[in-house]
Amino acid sequence: MLSGMFIAASESLEGAIVNGGFEDSAILATPPSVSLAPLTFWNPTGVTIIDPNPPNGPITISSVIGMDPTNTYGLAAHTGAIAAAFSSDPTAPANSMATISQQVNTLSGHSYNIQLWVANPYQDTNARANLFSVMWGSTLVDLSALDPVHYAPLTGAPNELAGASNTYIVKPANPWFVVNLSNMLATASQTLLTISAQNNNYATLVDDVSVEETPEPSTVVLLGTGAAFMGMRRRRRAVS
Repeated sequence: MLSGMFIAASESLEGAIVNGGFEDSAILATPPSVSLAPLTFWNPTGVTIIDPNPPNGPITISSVIGMDPTNTYGLAAHTGAIAAAFSSDPTAPANSMATISQQVNTLSGHSYNIQLWVANPYQDTNARANLFSVMWGSTLVDLSALDPVHYAPLTGAPNELAGASNTYIVKPANPWFVVNLSNMLATASQTLLTISAQNNNYATLVDDVSVEETPEPSTVVLLGTGAAFMGMRRRRRAVS
């Protein structure tokens, strides 16, 4: 009975994000050394402007694509072959952030732990700062308070970023680092997870996004009890 409860508790903690590693539907592109993926199950949104000199029409100034970043950005995906790469035209105005989002099945009143891996492989110290934000539903995560090593608030940002809001600066030249967001409260049966970035220098990379329900204290105790019970059974078998 206890082992059955242990299995059920473990299953309830499985992540709700689909294709969090962005590997789904990966294809071989041109040139052959570059692999791309269409960010299946995510909703990618770029930023476009209208060219004042027709007939060029709309021009994408910030975009996000699923790709193998190894040859283009000099850093492999965190796991697998594909990462989400956010990049922007050098002339993109402040807060022109591309986004990826996904509706996550949640239980109202329950809390969730979110994990994602981020990389900022290159930053020209004389260029514009790279912007980044994470939103859980309508809640903007204060990344600079959570992880001051890798993020800074917009206070004192370059002048061209004046007026940007709800964003934080990714500090220069960071390889892959993990961002853990704990106890994020859900208030509905579905919660929108939105990741946004603007990089006017090279690219900001995101990989291995996951969401898991935060274990309740009783569940943690149950998991510990189950592990202890299994250990006792193994010891008894070894003695006999």
